[in-house]
Amino acid sequence: MADQSTDSPAVVATRSRSLRWIGLVTAVVVIGGVVAAALVWQANRGALTEGNAQRECRSALERDAESRGEMMSDAASFTVDGIELEQTRKTAVGYSIDATVNYTLALAGPEKFPSSLRFTCEVLRTEDGLTASLTDR
Repeated sequence: MADQSTDSPAVVATRSRSLRWIGLVTAVVVIGGVVAAALVWQANRGALTEGNAQRECRSALERDAESRGEMMSDAASFTVDGIELEQTRKTAVGYSIDATVNYTLALAGPEKFPSSLRFTCEVLRTEDGLTASLTDR
């Protein structure tokens, strides 16, 4: 390797320009990759896939269970023990998912009553994203 103290100013300027170009190209490639990844993520974020439909259905079931729990008096409580997504079917307009919410109803005192609610969850794609509606089965 040549001693850098003896390099001419022209050689130093050429190295400096080369390093700037390498840095610039690297920055453009990194920024382009980040922008491409963000665009792909944004395009698929609200896509109507089976997995997204199941997540939206589970969220709707959790919201419904929470609202049922809020309606209980101080003398009773509604506790969700689990949510089971049983069957997912593709429909012409989205997905239809059969689900069961297992819960325990506890009254004042030691009495506890385990039970379940069965729903059909319809998930559709709208302008605002995915929308789930619940129907009792």
